Amino acid sequence: MGKVQPWAAVSGGKLHGDWCPRTKEGILGYLSCGSVKGVGPKVAEAIYKEFGLNTLEIMEEHPQELLKVRGISQKKLKGIVESYGKNKVFPGTHDIPGAL
Repeated sequence: MGKVQPWAAVSGGKLHGDWCPRTKEGILGYLSCGSVKGVGPKVAEAIYKEFGLNTLEIMEEHPQELLKVRGISQKKLKGIVESYGKNKVFPGTHDIPGAL
């Protein structure tokens, strides 16, 4: 059994990387929950507005694209990239069968 944030139980959502549902609610919930340094609800919304359901793939494969989002500087991008890589599975999470 793996660990996934409680909000990851969004119905109808496909889990991305077995830890975050690929829905607007899941992506915004993950980005704004405090696990990604420098990203709160407003920045999460701006990132989602730019990349939509591809947001997590952009963050993993082409993080420099986040610089297109208003309010994300090179310095903020560095913090996002570092914390995103560390926090794909978080402390204080709940067991969900099949997750990492």
